[in-house]
Amino acid sequence: MSLETKPENREYFRRHVPVYASATYWRDDEDVLTRRYFTDSHASLLVLGCGGGRVLPPLVKRGFKITAIDIEPEMVAAAKTKCGDNGIQFSTQDAAHLDFSDRSFKYIFFPFHGIDYVEPDIYAAVREAARLLEEDGVFIFNSHNRFYLKKLHRVFSGTHDVYEGLITYRTTPMDIIKLRRFFTDVHAIPRISLLQKEHTNFKDRCYRLLPWLNKSTYFVCRGPRRL
Repeated sequence: MSLETKPENREYFRRHVPVYASATYWRDDEDVLTRRYFTDSHASLLVLGCGGGRVLPPLVKRGFKITAIDIEPEMVAAAKTKCGDNGIQFSTQDAAHLDFSDRSFKYIFFPFHGIDYVEPDIYAAVREAARLLEEDGVFIFNSHNRFYLKKLHRVFSGTHDVYEGLITYRTTPMDIIKLRRFFTDVHAIPRISLLQKEHTNFKDRCYRLLPWLNKSTYFVCRGPRRL
């Protein structure tokens, strides 16, 4: 989330701090991708938009040196309470204007569509991620898909839409072209392709046949360009 985030978005997150603070699940797709691409468990890891800290305990157990930020102080406080004294460095910061030195992190993770609420330009956060990554670092984020079947009738309505009251950026696989301004190697991975079969329902199994119509896409970005 960004200082430039629409007031409606920031107010939504403030109202829902208890919801985010109580969340404890760890998703199949998050587990698969972080294990596949964050291979050095002793490396530095920056978690952007940490919210109430849902993704932090599983990552702590794997040994990463974690720094976690969110723009909402209430979210940061909730994450601290959830995680306790386990070595995580917390701060209240804007994902689009981060107060860290260049090449400070081996890995950067922006989970659960969080980048979509950086308004008006998610690429301000992408630019910061590229600046902060080491040469062989990896940046992973996921984003709402403009080709999502239930929203496909609004595919031409622009890059932004409203999901559950939140003004939300919507990517397409063509965003790879934009991302390659900042990274030399970019892959788009449909979220549905990462789910374990035993955790899928009938709708999920249908989406496996047409993965680019699913709700969410992951982008794995490597080789930061020095702009």
